[in-house]
Amino acid sequence: QLDRSHWIARTMGKVGRKVAARAAEGKASTMAEEEGLVVLRSQDGMDFLVPAEEARLSMFVHRRIELDRDNHMVPADGDETKYTPILLRSIRGDVLSKVLEYCRKHASGDDDPAWDANFASLLDQETLCDLILAAHSLCNPGLLALTCQAVANMVKGKSVDETYKLFNLGQGRALTREQNALKARHVVRCQEFTAYDPKRRDLICTRLSHDYYNIAFFDHDQESRIARGPPLGSIAGSILDWGVRSSLNIILLKVSESEVGYPFSVFGTVIARDEVDYKCLYLFRREKKDAQIIKSMDDMLILTDPPRGLVLLDEVFFEIDLKIERDGGATMDFSKGVISLIRARLPVDRQTMTVNLCSWLSSVDVLCEHVEQPVEATVGITSLKGPCNLGGVCVWADGNYEERIILYSSDSCLAVGGPVPLARRVVAVPMGKKLVIRLRGLTDESDYVAGLTKEGEEGEDVVITMGPSDEGSCVCSMGWGEVQVQVAWTGILKREEYKMDVVGDVSLLR
Repeated sequence: QLDRSHWIARTMGKVGRKVAARAAEGKASTMAEEEGLVVLRSQDGMDFLVPAEEARLSMFVHRRIELDRDNHMVPADGDETKYTPILLRSIRGDVLSKVLEYCRKHASGDDDPAWDANFASLLDQETLCDLILAAHSLCNPGLLALTCQAVANMVKGKSVDETYKLFNLGQGRALTREQNALKARHVVRCQEFTAYDPKRRDLICTRLSHDYYNIAFFDHDQESRIARGPPLGSIAGSILDWGVRSSLNIILLKVSESEVGYPFSVFGTVIARDEVDYKCLYLFRREKKDAQIIKSMDDMLILTDPPRGLVLLDEVFFEIDLKIERDGGATMDFSKGVISLIRARLPVDRQTMTVNLCSWLSSVDVLCEHVEQPVEATVGITSLKGPCNLGGVCVWADGNYEERIILYSSDSCLAVGGPVPLARRVVAVPMGKKLVIRLRGLTDESDYVAGLTKEGEEGEDVVITMGPSDEGSCVCSMGWGEVQVQVAWTGILKREEYKMDVVGDVSLLR
């Protein structure tokens, strides 16, 4: 039996012969091939002497070598006192041996789809899950993609229950194995949503994922089923007893930087998720045929009305997936990724905070207003008589004009009769405050029926203030027409804390 120094010397001789053979074939040896060996130590104390060119397929190992090359490279004499093994604390020896089998095949950079397919087909489910976690931990993108695709093929077309049975989840198997299966499935799901962002020059998970919870079976497309609360007048007791602590108003969503210039047509989705249920609350949703034209960086995306108010517990997430249409009809990713507003980071000197996503071809800003002890005001405006020179509607809580929210904007007069198409109808207002509504009149330079205002004169604005105790509607004149403004007040009720399914140290988001 060889001692360690003889084992190292013999292995280094093999590496030297490999380099010579590649040179004889006319292939230039790389710096990695010439640099020698490193030792990788597994969780259970097994040492693996590995050519550095193979070890570097792991970005984790590559960074360790770059940070402390002299300490980790094995000297030619194999002296154990002159090098330190690279510790892989989460990977067992039997799993690491399979990782290194993959690395030996792919160190040259040559692809062999047939070998990959055979390698994956010979793995049992438990080993496959272990390899996914190992590839994720080691940052080995090739092995991660191969193993994740193998699992994706296994579960394709299967329901959640069928997938549970496939991986023997909840069948009384060892807790550690069940946790590993769920963690591996989480990595597979994250891989589905991972794409290379040319702006950040990195692989980015573009949908909701988190280190603290597991998305193995989370439905990212399910919309929130929680409806708005009951009428405010029907709720007994103090808001401290029945109401949420805080909410968010989305004041605006705009493209602050564009690498494609202006104008451009944008479509796609912007989703908000709060910790009430983590489900979809759409803020922007447009198909390609209904794309919005953005003419300058001052233009705002026209937001849609979420089915309920956003509740700020600790964090609210914004999932952005915007695309643009270029000349010839080609579609390009424009903004993609996830950002969040964290309660603990809210400024103490103001009520607003902007969160930004800088990705792909743009920078997108989401301006949010934090509302303490909120109730909801639902606004409706109807044209009773026409023509009406209503050019815009904005609202704010009294005393808070700087945080006004635009509900409607147009350069044309309203048709006779019918509801005004507000972009949004629901606004969170602090309990005890009133809602201020400003109706902006058009000027005679705008595209509307002549005669609504005098030449060179701006249309007259109308300002209305309404609170929960006021009458719910009023009628006012705009140009030659009349509009009816209605406000309904509802409570934002506390709900039971969202409970995740817990399996060992895994918290499942469902």
